Formats: sequence, structure tokens, C-alpha cells
Amino acid sequence: MDEDYGPRRRNLQEHYICIGELAARLGVPYWRIKYAHAAGHVPEPLRVGTRRLYTEQDIENMAIYFGLKKGERDDLQLQG
Repeated sequence: MDEDYGPRRRNLQEHYICIGELAARLGVPYWRIKYAHAAGHVPEPLRVGTRRLYTEQDIENMAIYFGLKKGERDDLQLQG
């Protein structure tokens, strides 16, 4: 189901990532990220429907929350 939905979708993919990709980049299970939001430890990111979409700042906040040091966070930035 990897269809091309046009420039709007590509634009979203360049500026946001989903929770699964964030979890993979951080090296934590996705449910730990969901818990961090539910418990109020980190702010909720942008939501579209039921999906959380993470920006550069959200990625940085989550990395800090999970205790990644500055050098470890350098590889987490969005490509674009």
C-alpha cells in the first residue's frame, strides 16, 4: 500500500514522522512514547485523525526525555 498520493503527502513525509519511525530512531518501544504523552511527561505532537506526527522539535524533546545525549541525538533529525 505504498501508493504515491501526490505532493501534499510527500511534503508531510519531509516534515513529520510517525510514532513507529520515532521509536525506531530512539531505540525504544512505541508504547513508551505513548505512555510519555498519556502521563503528561512530554507535550502531545500534532495529530491528524488518530495519528501523531512528530516535528524536529518533538524529536528533540523525546530524545531529551529518554536521556539521549547530544551526540546521540545528532542522527535523529528529519531528512529534507
